[in-house]
Formats: sequence, structure tokens, C-alpha cells
Amino acid sequence: MTNNKRLSIWSLAIVLLAFAVLVALGGWQLQRLAWKEALIAKVEAQMSLPAAPLPETLDDPASWDFRRVSLAGEYLHGDAAMLYPRFKNGKPGYHLLTPFRRVSGGIVIIDRGWTDVQWVPEPAGLTQIEGVARVPVRPRHAPENVPIKAMYYWPDVNALAREAQLDTPLPLVVHIPLQPEGVYPAGSAVVPDMPNNHRQYAAFWFTMAGVMLVMFALFCYSGRKEEKRVSYHGSL
Repeated sequence: MTNNKRLSIWSLAIVLLAFAVLVALGGWQLQRLAWKEALIAKVEAQMSLPAAPLPETLDDPASWDFRRVSLAGEYLHGDAAMLYPRFKNGKPGYHLLTPFRRVSGGIVIIDRGWTDVQWVPEPAGLTQIEGVARVPVRPRHAPENVPIKAMYYWPDVNALAREAQLDTPLPLVVHIPLQPEGVYPAGSAVVPDMPNNHRQYAAFWFTMAGVMLVMFALFCYSGRKEEKRVSYHGSL
């Protein structure tokens, strides 16, 4: 076997291996696409349901993520905290996190929404509220919370309740919906933040696989053409 043939076999093996890897990456992205689309559909279905009474205990908090819920109790305004930084129409402010003691005695943290003023209306007595439940997750680059100053950069419900010497709250935050213009706290629109670029990623990997095959075919064609040229001149 000549050196050129050995080189061709190794080149073919490497190209086929790379092609298989690229196709596998594209297939994986298609699987991720199906998973993400199913997740988005589930969230949209959750948010379209009417408000349901929030249970006293949650065995599976994730199943209540993005659910519209209702509950009754009273706000503990003296234990409220500020969630920084939050913006409304480009204006800096904060969200007001307020513990809520349910009629049963359980604690739930309520995100009353955006404000930039120090004093806001404080509903007193028994209050019935509706909102969207979210399971809080710390963003990757969020600074450390400062519970002793009631300053939070992500809603750590356990730390907030612990600092206020309250019972352990449910592991979620209930977001009050948007309020009429000029009412503060202004509530918030809960919008699922789920980027779905897997279709583009899959197309990229499949395209790279196709480009690699075309380039290898052109390389082989040019090599065969060169061999014929050399063979022809050698026979003269």
C-alpha cells in the first residue's frame, strides 16, 4: 500500500469521525429543542389556568412554578425587604418583598412589584391576593444578599424569613400582577425567560457537517485529478 493510499484512508477515517460528531451534536440540539418547546408549552398552559388556592405545603414546588395562585392573610409590612436593582421604563428602583402570614399561620413571601419611593400604601388586616408563583433561583452573577440591611439581589425567601424571625416560608415567591398606572408598588408582569435557540444551533452543526463532506469531496476530486495529470505526463 502506497503512502498516498494510507494517507487517504486516514483522512477518510478522520472526516467520517468528525462528520459523525457534528451530526450527533445536531441531533442533540434537536432533542434539546423538543424539550424546550415542551417546557414552554407547559409554562404557557400553567399561566393560562385560573388562580388556584395555594397549598399549605408543597411536596413539588416546581409543579407550582408559573401557576396563578390565590391566598388570604395579612402583610407583615414591618419585615419587608428591597430587591435590587429593578427598573421600570428605564427608571431605577426596587421590588418590595413583603412576608405574608396566611390565615393558617404559614408564611409566604410576596413580591409587590416595582417602586422608587420610600413610602407605599400598606394594606392592613385580612387581605385576599392573587398572583403568579415563581420558584426563586439565584442568577449566576448575583451579588451576595445583605439580609441585615433588608437588601436583596435575588429573593432568598429563607434568609428573609430568618432575618425577620419568622417561620420557614413556602419555597416560592408570589408576584402581584401589574397595577394601574400611578399605583405603587406597581406589581410586575411575569414573563417566562426561556431562550430557545436550539433550532439555530442544530442547523449550524448540520451545516458544518455538510460543508465538511463537500470540502473533503473537493479535496479528493482535486487529488484524483492531480494523479491523472501526473500519470499522463509520466506516460509520455
